[in-house]
Amino acid sequence: MKRYRVIITPFAGENIREAHEWLKAENPTYAAKWLSGIKDKILELETFPESHAGVTCCCPGERGIRR
Repeated sequence: MKRYRVIITPFAGENIREAHEWLKAENPTYAAKWLSGIKDKILELETFPESHAGVTCCCPGERGIRR
């Protein structure tokens, strides 16, 4: 099976970190579950990149971005 390289942009990584910190303050148990789910979805992109909706990017040259 073909594997793809998944790149998490600094912006996306920071958004995930900030969301996790906020969730952890509100509900630590759910925050851990949420972060685990995010990691699972990111790992799925390595083998099934078409399994998530694509997004239109405003940056020239950017392509293949998935939600």
